[in-house]
Amino acid sequence: MFRPILLAATLTLTMPALPATAAPVALTLGDPAARHVTFTFGADRAAPDALVIETRRVGNPGAALRIWIDNSPVALVDRVLTADDCRFDDAGATCRVTVDGTTGSYARFVTSFRRGLTAHVTVQNAGVMEMQDDLSLAGFTAAYGP
Repeated sequence: MFRPILLAATLTLTMPALPATAAPVALTLGDPAARHVTFTFGADRAAPDALVIETRRVGNPGAALRIWIDNSPVALVDRVLTADDCRFDDAGATCRVTVDGTTGSYARFVTSFRRGLTAHVTVQNAGVMEMQDDLSLAGFTAAYGP
C-alpha cells in the first residue's frame, strides 16, 4: 500500500530595495562662477518643485526667458520673469522658476531632455540679449534614470 507524500516548496522572491527618491540631477549652462542657468531635477520627482530653473547674474524682473529643444518651434518655457521670481543680493540677481513634478509641463521637460540633443536658452532684457547659449543633453537619461 502506497501512502501519498506531500512535499511543500517555498518560493521566496527577493526584490532589490529601490530608493524612495533618486538623486537630484543638475545641468548648468554658462560659467558657474559667473552668469549661468541651472536646471535641477529634484530628488522627489512628485514634489511641487521637481524642476527648478535658476538664472544667476542674468535676467531680472521683466526679462524674457525662453527654453526650447533642438529645432522645435514650441518652447518649453517662454515667459517674462516677475519680481516674485527674482531676488537680489551682493552677487547680483537670481531668478527661479519651478515646475511641479505632477504636471504635463514637467513630463514635457523630461521627455524633451531625454530625446533631445541640445537645449537652447535665451534671456533677453529690454530687447537686449543678455544670454544665448546651448546645453548638450548627452548623458541626461543615464543621470536621471528611468
